[in-house]
Amino acid sequence: MFGDDLELFRNLLERLVRNFADLALPLTRLPEDPESVAVLRGRAHKLKGSSGMIGAANVSRLAGALEEALNENPAATGVRESAARLAAALTTLGREARVYLQDLGPPVATAPPAAERGARIGTEDLAELCRLLDMHDLSAMEKFAALSPSLRQGFAPAAFDRLARFVEELEFGRAAQFLRSLEQSGR
Repeated sequence: MFGDDLELFRNLLERLVRNFADLALPLTRLPEDPESVAVLRGRAHKLKGSSGMIGAANVSRLAGALEEALNENPAATGVRESAARLAAALTTLGREARVYLQDLGPPVATAPPAAERGARIGTEDLAELCRLLDMHDLSAMEKFAALSPSLRQGFAPAAFDRLARFVEELEFGRAAQFLRSLEQSGR
């Protein structure tokens, strides 16, 4: 899925371990109110997709099982058991990821060519970024990284940071929608 883009894989793996560290902890109590159940179900769903994308099949399967258990009966003991199995799998993934990432060494810093740094963004570049985001294509992350210096100059700092957060958290649909709204509002 990532071709030879080891840095993209590394980035996604680090983000997954960091963003879902709370699910690696034992579930001390079952969620009782519908809002808490919905939040946990949403986190399990997002973890299922994110872990599947990087090939962590066991974590993906267990996150799906937790999501399903929450859909069926959030108060059942099956939720606690599913959460415990997921926590164990995430703990193992985190431990293995740390070893793997240490063996890779520090991330390679890549800067865009001098001609691209600070250059004004053309409508074709923005359209291509939106297209990649709409398709949930992981190469949108690379395109965003290449355009970031210009996007940073073209948008208000808070708007750029929000767009970057959407892309980093793989919320590509929201990123595309936000980018279009920035374009329409004149940035």
